[in-house]
Amino acid sequence: MAANFCNDGVGALAGFAAQTAAFRRVETRDFPGADPRMATAAMAEHLRNANLMVVANTKSGEAFHFGDLINGYIVPQPTNAYALWNFIAAAAIEMRPFAARMRPTLS
Repeated sequence: MAANFCNDGVGALAGFAAQTAAFRRVETRDFPGADPRMATAAMAEHLRNANLMVVANTKSGEAFHFGDLINGYIVPQPTNAYALWNFIAAAAIEMRPFAARMRPTLS
C-alpha cells in the first residue's frame, strides 16, 4: 500500500509540474507554430487544432487539460527535448548492477 501511495504522489506531482510548465510555455508563446503577436483567440485555436493543449470543461465547473505540451514532460514527444520517462528509464538502467548485487542468493 505504501508503494502505491508513493507512486500516486509522484505521478500527481509530475502531472502538476507538467501542466505548470505547459501553461508557462503558452504564456510566453513558446510552442510549435507560435507567433509572439498571435491574438489570444488565434492562439487558442492553434493549440486546439494542433492538439498541443485542449481543455475539457465539465458541467460542475472542473477543467481538464490534455495535449502534447503537457504529455511531452512525461513521455517523449516532439514538443519537448526531455521527458520524465527518459530520466526514469536511465536511472533504472543504472540501477541494474546494484540490484543484481542486492539480490539474495537461493541455495
